[in-house]
Amino acid sequence: MLSKDSFLKKNKADRVITLLLLVSIIATVIFIFSNSVQTIEASSKQSTEVKTIIAPALEPIVGEGNVTILLVRKLAHLAEFGILGFELALLMRKWFLPSFLMTLIIAAADETLQIYSNRGARLSDVLLDFFGGCLGFAVGIGFVALVRIAIKAYREKKSSINTLI
Repeated sequence: MLSKDSFLKKNKADRVITLLLLVSIIATVIFIFSNSVQTIEASSKQSTEVKTIIAPALEPIVGEGNVTILLVRKLAHLAEFGILGFELALLMRKWFLPSFLMTLIIAAADETLQIYSNRGARLSDVLLDFFGGCLGFAVGIGFVALVRIAIKAYREKKSSINTLI
């Protein structure tokens, strides 16, 4: 993982990016947990508001009138943990197993928090959260690969132009 020595060996830009990613991950986890400690009423109100916003975009896919609160909640699980997985991929792309384990632990903690706000915890939601995190991680790894390809192509083009001059 990220040891103190490996962190200090990075150049300043890499250290800044690492710190920004850590702050982003912490903010995402706080956001996820803050949603879990909402009361049933507050959570339902929030889901209804989100449904109103996203229904026009989803109805062409799922059919008119088929965007339900349940669908909105499940998509929220995927989205929240997809973002977390993406961030973890950018930070820990070489250590996918610890990233997956962290995602699973956060998902289990998230569902456990819902018990204390008089909402039910569901194993299916833990699995959905974990799937969202894995999906986000895969997208993050793909993003990193595309950036590396673009940087390599840019450097090759730049070097070929420099040899012509």
